[in-house]
Amino acid sequence: MAKMQYGYLVEVLTTVDNPTALLKTRKESLFGLIPEFRECEKTILYRNTNPTDVFTHSLRVTSLTPKESLELRLAALFHDIGKPKCYSGDNKYRYHGEQSSDIFVRFAEKNQLDPELTKRVSLLITYHDLPVDVDSIKYYLNTILSNFDEEGIKQLFQLKKADVEAKIKQRWLEDKVIELEAVKNVCLQIRRDK
Repeated sequence: MAKMQYGYLVEVLTTVDNPTALLKTRKESLFGLIPEFRECEKTILYRNTNPTDVFTHSLRVTSLTPKESLELRLAALFHDIGKPKCYSGDNKYRYHGEQSSDIFVRFAEKNQLDPELTKRVSLLITYHDLPVDVDSIKYYLNTILSNFDEEGIKQLFQLKKADVEAKIKQRWLEDKVIELEAVKNVCLQIRRDK
């Protein structure tokens, strides 16, 4: 099968509400464009309450973000792509955000993406896994505020929400989403007050 072209990927990401099924049926072509996904298909996420492979999880997260934001859709697609290279045992993937971001930046350079888009997507990928529960936010608030403007904070929490929704069974989801929303609002209020 021929390698998928970047333009076609953008078309799918920005016009299809739920691109999971379409991209799965074209996965060999997608693997030609983004070869790192081949290893993701072999890497199972056992920590999820619904165990799945990294590739399928990434497609689910992408489908849970708005098609109107290429930035957010690209961040969702690439957010865990570095996990196969970062497995450290005990179901942990240390520094996978940074590894995933590096893979995205190489992809962006190869496909000549806009440098500003590349930077914003890279930041979302790098920081998508910061713990932002009510107890942990005090440790990471400065990191969030120094790297994201108001729109970036909103996008970071949209990505985190999609990531949570793709992993967690329904009965835990509502509480987690409420907590994410509360922490996002605290971050936004502090950003506005600065």
